[in-house]
Amino acid sequence: MAVTRPLKEGSTTTYQAKVAAGFPDILASEVDADLDTIYAAWNGNVGTANLIDGAVTTAKLADSAVTSVKIADGAIATVDLAAGAVTWPKLSLQTYARVFRGSSQQSIASGASTVLSYDTINVNVGGLYSAGTPDRFTIQQAGLYVFGGGFGFPPTGGGASRTAYLSTTGGGTVAVQTGAIAPNVVNLTVATLMSLSAGEVVQLNAVQDSGAAILTATGTALPHLWIARVA
Repeated sequence: MAVTRPLKEGSTTTYQAKVAAGFPDILASEVDADLDTIYAAWNGNVGTANLIDGAVTTAKLADSAVTSVKIADGAIATVDLAAGAVTWPKLSLQTYARVFRGSSQQSIASGASTVLSYDTINVNVGGLYSAGTPDRFTIQQAGLYVFGGGFGFPPTGGGASRTAYLSTTGGGTVAVQTGAIAPNVVNLTVATLMSLSAGEVVQLNAVQDSGAAILTATGTALPHLWIARVA
């Protein structure tokens, strides 16, 4: 129920006195209240933003703040947009890489698993490969990936088999190929498709049972690892 004007002013006598005076304080009070409403709507309930003189001191945009942006020289240094710093996965869904070992052969011990390492980049879009950790791809963006690799063993006798397998930190061994000893180079390639999370590591491993260490093959059988995000 609305409050009548006399009651709002305190009493009928007071109201009549103000009517006789021409309503100056009533008008001023109501205009002031209307201005408060207008300013509140204009400011959008931004508590610490000063819009009256054109200076926004603390702006709230989707509950985040732009901390440091370089626009003049075309480089974005550090931006916080709702989920944190802008990184490659936020700029593009394209993520793929291929690396290989070209400068030297790698020694594979007998009877133990050895992780293959690489020294040459063929392509590295999305920062999956780092020279600081040359034996792996590190997933930067969760998604569905196809990945694989291969290497060769020279025709060295002893033992019964040569094996290549892919592994991830989240899934262990995910794909395996085993080859029998042959008079020629034993080439092994392996690939798979699986969902990977950000931070997971993908590696290619070698196993042989000759009884002594064997160097990886050269030529077209160089150790290599590749990966591509497909969804």
